[in-house]
Parts: sequence; C-alpha cells; structure tokens
Amino acid sequence: MLDLKTRYPDFYRFYGRRVAKKLSQQSIQSIEKYFNNDSLDEEVINCFNDKKSIDFDKNFKKVILEVGFGNGEFLLEQSNQNKETMFIGCEVYLNGFSKVLNKIYENKINNIKVCSINFVYLIQVLKDSYIDKVYFLNPDPWPKVRHNKRRVINIENLNLLVPKLKKNCSIIITTDSPDYYEYIISMSENKNPIWNKIEYGELANSDSLYGVSAYQRKAINKNNKIYKVEIFK
Repeated sequence: MLDLKTRYPDFYRFYGRRVAKKLSQQSIQSIEKYFNNDSLDEEVINCFNDKKSIDFDKNFKKVILEVGFGNGEFLLEQSNQNKETMFIGCEVYLNGFSKVLNKIYENKINNIKVCSINFVYLIQVLKDSYIDKVYFLNPDPWPKVRHNKRRVINIENLNLLVPKLKKNCSIIITTDSPDYYEYIISMSENKNPIWNKIEYGELANSDSLYGVSAYQRKAINKNNKIYKVEIFK
C-alpha cells in the first residue's frame, strides 16, 4: 500500500485525516497481510491509467457501493445478510479500513472488496448502468463555509456517479447536518436529465438505516435529527 501511495500520490489525495489515532500493530499487520488480496486499489489505478473498466465476479446478482464505510459496521452486516451481492467499500480512514480487512480474513468473507483511494477514481472505472445502490451514511458535512468545497457530495461527483447506476436504482445519503441536507437537496432539485427523481425527509426511527453507524448514533444521542436523501436514476 505504501508503495502505491508513493508511486501514485494523486489517487490518495483527499481532505481530512487518514488516521484518527495511531494505528495499532494489529491494524498495521492487517493492512500488510491482507491488502493485496482484498483491496481494489492497484486494480483501480491500473484500470484508470489504461482507460479500462474494472470487472467483478459475474456470479453476484447485485453490486452495492458504500462510500466512507467508517469502521465497517453497516458494510459487514449487509454483506452477511446478502451473500449474493458484491459489496464495494471505499474508505480513506485507515483505522476502519484495516478493521474491515481483518474481518474479511477472519470470517472468510468473499463478497466484499475495499478501496482506500479517493473514490472519484473508483467511480470512473466502473461500468455505466452497473451499480444497484450507493450509500453515503453521514459523510463529513464540513460545516464551515470555506470548507464546503471539501464535501464528498457535490454536483461534479453526482454527475459522475449517477450514470453508473442501473435504471431505477438509487444513491442514498444520510446526514445529521441541516445545512448539508439543504445543500444536497438544492443540488439534486436542479433540473438534470441524468436522474429521474429525488425523495427526501427526516429519517424515521423505524427506518432500517436509523442508527446504523457510530456517527449516526452519536448524533442521535445528542437529539439531532437524521435526514435522508435518495436520488434515483
């Protein structure tokens, strides 16, 4: 992994920290031992540079992408419940990335592939009309106005991502930031021929996505509302 970062620094460039706290020796070992087998990084880089599309096992009925999987809680649970679906998890935060690599090995999971590069490069090597669902669960809202440009959800990224969805499939976004919520709605409501419709509102506590991540639960414990936006192709 360090070799790839040295050779292809642009692919690993992003806003924020890669490590929230010092990586444990176990985390470092997980990355060293399992990265080559279960990470898409090198394949994505090669496909991007060669202007090719990435291929996955065709035995899977669906392909679902989670961008920013954190500690992998939702990703791991969904992969366990949906064995016939391929899950692609993208996460630049190495603490969570190493944890999921370790879980993949420990539990012999064969329907998750992970990626630690900037997800914009991953999007560009996916085939059009290929993805069944995309999740952004409580991404960093970057609340300061001068930092808004750092938000992972912006019109440029949506325009790259929506064509990768199959027809009538969707991107699901949750956030506890009212400002980010309004920002996403304002972008999505602009007339755009590549998406069909959007649905949005407060996430009910009966919704299956309510409380699915540590970030969400932290917000809920502060009595913050959770909002959901779903953009359909």
